[in-house]
Amino acid sequence: MSHLSWKNTNADILRSADSAQQQSQNERAQTVDLMRTHSSELQRTQREVQHKLALRIDDIELRKQDLTFAINNSEAEIAELEAYKAHVESVIKAKDSPLAVSNECLQGRKQRQGADLFHDDVDAKLETEVALLHRVQDLFRAKHAEVVEQLRLLRAALFQLREDLKDKSVSHSIDNKCVQLDSTGNVGLFRETVRATTTGKAAQPAEWDQFTDTNITRSVAEVKKSVALRLQLDAHLKDTADDLLCASNKVEDAFNARLAEYNDARNAAMQKLAKTQQEIAVQDRNIAELRDAIASRDGPLRLATTRLEKRQQRPNIELVRDPAQHALVSEVGALDLSVDQLQTKLADAEETLRALLRAENALHDDVAINTNSINIDNACMLSRQKLKYAPIVA
Repeated sequence: MSHLSWKNTNADILRSADSAQQQSQNERAQTVDLMRTHSSELQRTQREVQHKLALRIDDIELRKQDLTFAINNSEAEIAELEAYKAHVESVIKAKDSPLAVSNECLQGRKQRQGADLFHDDVDAKLETEVALLHRVQDLFRAKHAEVVEQLRLLRAALFQLREDLKDKSVSHSIDNKCVQLDSTGNVGLFRETVRATTTGKAAQPAEWDQFTDTNITRSVAEVKKSVALRLQLDAHLKDTADDLLCASNKVEDAFNARLAEYNDARNAAMQKLAKTQQEIAVQDRNIAELRDAIASRDGPLRLATTRLEKRQQRPNIELVRDPAQHALVSEVGALDLSVDQLQTKLADAEETLRALLRAENALHDDVAINTNSINIDNACMLSRQKLKYAPIVA
C-alpha cells in the first residue's frame, strides 16, 4: 500500500464514521419526535377509551335499571296471578258441596209418594241450579287452564329478563374492572398483545339495545295480558256469584212455596179427616138406631102375622074379613113396608159408612204423603242453609 492509499483509507474511515454519527443523530431526533407523538396519541386514546368505557357502563346501568323494573313488575304480576290461580281452584272445589246438596235434594225428592211424586217447580229450579253449577265449574276449569298458560308465558319472559340482567351484570363488572385498570402497573395485564377482532358473533350496539327492548316488550305484553285475564276473572267471579245467588234464591222461593202448598193441603186434609171421623161416628150411631128400629118391629110383625095365621083357622062362615082382619092385614103391610124402608136406609147408611171409611183412609194416606213430602223438603232446606251464596265484588 502506498502512502497516498493509506491517507485515502483513513479519510474514508473518518467520513464513514461522520456519516454514521449524522445518521444516528437524525434517527434519535426522529425517535424523540415519534415518541412524543405516540405518547400524546396514547394519552388521547386512553382518555377516549376511558370515556367510552364510562359511557358504556352508564348504558349498561340504565339497561340494568330497565330490566330490574321489568323484572319487579313481572314478579309482582306472577304473584298476583298465582293468587288468582289458587282462588280459581278454590272456587272450582267450592262448587262440589252445592252440587252434592242439590243432587241429594233431587234424589231425596224422588222418595215423595203418591200424588206428590211429580216433576214440580222445585225440581225444575234444582235442575237449573245443578246445570248452572256445572257450567260455572267448566268455565273456571277453562279459565284455570288459561291462568296456568299465562303463568308459563310470564315465567318464560321473566327468565329472559333475568338472563339478560345476569349477562349485563357480568358485562358491567368487566367494564368496571377495565376502567379501574392502570397501565402504570402490570397486575392483571396481559403481557402479550391482544388484537381485538370482530367476528360474526359480535353484536352491534343497535342489536344489543334491541335485544333488551324485545325482552322488556315481551314481558310488558305478558303482564298486560295477565292483568286483562285477572280482570276477566274478576268479572266472571262476580257474574257467576250473582247468577248462583239468583238461582239459589229461586230454589229457596220454590221450596217455600211448595212447603206452603204441602202444609195447606195437609191442614185441609186433617180438617176434612176430623169432620169425616165425626161423620163416621154419627153414621155409626145412625146405623145402630136403624138396626134397633128394624129389630123393634120384629115383635109387632110376628104378633100381627101370628094373629092372622090363627084367624085363618076360624071355621066356615066365621072366616070373615071383618074390621079386625082388615086392621091386621093393614098392620102387617105397614110393618113390612116400614121394615123394607128401614132396611133400604140401613143398606144406604152402611154404604155411606163404607164410603166414609174409604175417605178416612184416603185422608190418612194424604196426610201421611204430605207429611213425608214436608219432611223431605224441610231436610233439603236444612241442608241448603250452609250453601248461602254471597255476591263476590272484585
